[in-house]
Amino acid sequence: MVCTNVVYVLFLSLSAYVFDLQKARVPNTLILIGYTSGFIYAICEKGASGVPEAIISLTWPILLLYVLFRIKALGAGDLKTLSMISLFLDHHQMLTIIFLSLVIGAAAGGARLIRAGMILSHLKNFQIYVQKTLTEKKITYYQTINEDLGKLHFCGCIFAACCAVFAWEGVINNGAFQGIGM
Repeated sequence: MVCTNVVYVLFLSLSAYVFDLQKARVPNTLILIGYTSGFIYAICEKGASGVPEAIISLTWPILLLYVLFRIKALGAGDLKTLSMISLFLDHHQMLTIIFLSLVIGAAAGGARLIRAGMILSHLKNFQIYVQKTLTEKKITYYQTINEDLGKLHFCGCIFAACCAVFAWEGVINNGAFQGIGM
């Protein structure tokens, strides 16, 4: 049986990805729907005590990833999407989704740079950026050499990470690995 929270997370993250692909942004209406249903979910699960936990759940992914937003490695819609889905998940699941989505995003971006033959020039550009940031002790916008190659629909990475985490948990919870040391 599929849990309600898994259905919500998959629906919301897929919706965010579709909007990201079509319009290169995630509409605040979707975020508002996600936040509202997340608070309702928290209240249904834990009563009034679910509200403070929900506030923490929607806040910590933004705080954790703020530096990536500040250098424009992630967009506001990406942060709000992660914040929105965190209302339906425990902290361990959410950390796993964040980590996995960053890995997927890095792999997808790296593959695009390799395919375009620009990996070395982008690595050199990144090295210059890091040196400048450390020297000036100020975080600034990271500008890529080729803006088109620098843009990635990160909500797709979030959706893929959600699918992977839920698939993995389904395999583990269904006992597929019983008896082999897991």
